[in-house]
Formats: sequence, structure tokens, C-alpha cells
Amino acid sequence: MENTTTIQPLLVTREDCAIMLSLSVRSIDYLIADKRLKTRRHGGSVRIPMSEVQRIARMDFIGTIRPTKPTSEAIAA
Repeated sequence: MENTTTIQPLLVTREDCAIMLSLSVRSIDYLIADKRLKTRRHGGSVRIPMSEVQRIARMDFIGTIRPTKPTSEAIAA
């Protein structure tokens, strides 16, 4: 009997994350820019921990994907 062990990656690319979450890469970039999705840098590339992908997948509602523009109150503070 052959052992068929699948290895899950610890870090995934933005493109793979988008596929897993059924979102566009731009939506992933917005989540990263809003600091709602933690990333790791590996050389010049961005990687997303699988724990973050799973966290976003478990959320019932992630809210608006596009980054919000800072309000005048936030700028004054």
C-alpha cells in the first residue's frame, strides 16, 4: 500500500489566495493594503500565510473590499 500524504503549503501567493477565496487578485491587494490580511515578504515577492487565508474564509462578512478613503476627521487627528 502506497502512502499518499499531501503537503499543504504554509505560504501562498496572492494569485493562489485569490483562487482559494474566490476573489480577484485586486481584492486581495485591497485587503493587504487595509491591513486586513497579514503577509510575509520572501525576497521581492509577497506571500500570505495559510492561517490568514483560512481566517478570511471563516469570516461571515469581510465588509467592503475596496480600501476606504481617509475622512477629513481621520486626517485632522
